[in-house]
Amino acid sequence: MRVEDLERMRELALEYDKLLNEVLNEVQPLVRECLALELDDTLSPVFAIENVKTQNAILALPYKCGEKIGYLVITKEGKVYFEDFQGNVEERGELFVKENS
Repeated sequence: MRVEDLERMRELALEYDKLLNEVLNEVQPLVRECLALELDDTLSPVFAIENVKTQNAILALPYKCGEKIGYLVITKEGKVYFEDFQGNVEERGELFVKENS
């Protein structure tokens, strides 16, 4: 492994952390009564999509809404859903998603 590779890993981690905070700030108005749960692994929103049934999921953030624990799921279309661990899905709203140009 080269030092340049390690420096790039650090740069990516810092950028990822910044983007994750931006996402959390964007979804907050849609889930004011919900609580973001502690991330066991900072990459879990990326890999947790394998645990949800919501179609076109791109991120799944661990959240508690009311008494239910599950994921706040963001789709490629910018829609936001809360999906509990029993598979119940509730639409929460939509984010403005900029298309790459």
